[in-house]
Amino acid sequence: MGFRKKVKIMKTVDVLDSVTNLLNRTSLIYKRCKEENIIVYVDIDNFKLINDTYGHLFGDLLLKRFAEYMKSKLQGIGNIYRYSGDDFVIIFEKVGEEYALNLLENIKDEIKNSIYVNDIKVSVSISAGLYKPFRNESVLEAVRKADIALHEAKNISKSLIIKFTKDLEERIIEKTKVVNNVYNAMKQNEICAYYQPIYSTKENKITDIESLVRWNSSILGPVSPAKFIPIIEEAGYIRDLDEFVLKRAVKDLKSILDKGIKIQLNLNVSAETLSHQYIERLLNVLKQNSVSPEYIKIEITETALLSNKLEIIESVRYAKQKGIKISFDDFGSGYSSIRNLMIFPFDEVKLDKMFIDKILVEDKYYYLAKKFIEVCHYFNYEVVAEGVETKEQFEALRDLGCDKIQGYYIAKALPIDRLGEILLKN
Repeated sequence: MGFRKKVKIMKTVDVLDSVTNLLNRTSLIYKRCKEENIIVYVDIDNFKLINDTYGHLFGDLLLKRFAEYMKSKLQGIGNIYRYSGDDFVIIFEKVGEEYALNLLENIKDEIKNSIYVNDIKVSVSISAGLYKPFRNESVLEAVRKADIALHEAKNISKSLIIKFTKDLEERIIEKTKVVNNVYNAMKQNEICAYYQPIYSTKENKITDIESLVRWNSSILGPVSPAKFIPIIEEAGYIRDLDEFVLKRAVKDLKSILDKGIKIQLNLNVSAETLSHQYIERLLNVLKQNSVSPEYIKIEITETALLSNKLEIIESVRYAKQKGIKISFDDFGSGYSSIRNLMIFPFDEVKLDKMFIDKILVEDKYYYLAKKFIEVCHYFNYEVVAEGVETKEQFEALRDLGCDKIQGYYIAKALPIDRLGEILLKN
């Protein structure tokens, strides 16, 4: 075999995927978009589960069948490339966006019953992002934008197709900035714990504080928790943040207790963090600071309860055995709140701000709040009203038998030094 022929074969091998016989990502490196192109980034949903269930050889055969199916559907109007793993790129030629979207929707519906591997019907679900490039734009840059749309589709729901928009790209850039800065922010103490006092209507004083996170970035400026917490949850840093807050908050609690002030600390714990191991780490931090578990309360949202119910139940029970109290946060905001009251061994329920905002505006919210308080008391749970902002709300909730009040009417979240001043006057 001649040298030139060998080089040609080697080049072909470089750009040809060995599993699917499709052209691969390398073949797209120097490719430029034509004005009539439409770029689609496609991902097979739950492919890892299929691999784990049937094995990698089965997974490779599935990728091959998928490639063959897609090639048959795109014949004469486009080409498909294997980009990486279970990700594929389609480059449509001379078809409009509407046509491409309709075809993809049809494929998405049809493919669920069209793929067989070793006589096993595999129900394949796909998600996709679509981008209309400009003439001479790099294909890899176009693929990046289609991938942004795919990422958004996967965040919303599987088996979804979304078009790229500039707004999507700006949001991704903003998320990247947050993710790139948040880890260093914890190291440099830019992220800190603030504490919002909670007032007992029975004892007529502040009996609890809720630990909240604040971030004043040297690069991004003040960043709202509502903005950065969902982003770091998505990026997988939420456990680091929970651990960071845990250590800081227990240390601050110790400083308050040493002044002779008895106070309960409420810790917000994410679904990803709450586990038997987290409770063990919490107990170790308490021991290191000579703080009894009786001063700790863990707040759990309904989202956390629904995410992995069995593990959460076991973690909650273990925490209770160790003397840690449990609070059900945002009660009334989810569809199964009443059911959860009967399943989980709570000590406290926090009534969602949605009810508080409307109890003096619409009678039905007033009576709902009244009944919720009665139901919680039936289960021997204390009730905390969140987001109380006016004297009128405070008095109405107190008269309804609400045990504790939290919100701007009592106090905003404060740094530890200012909190100490208020507690000393309490």
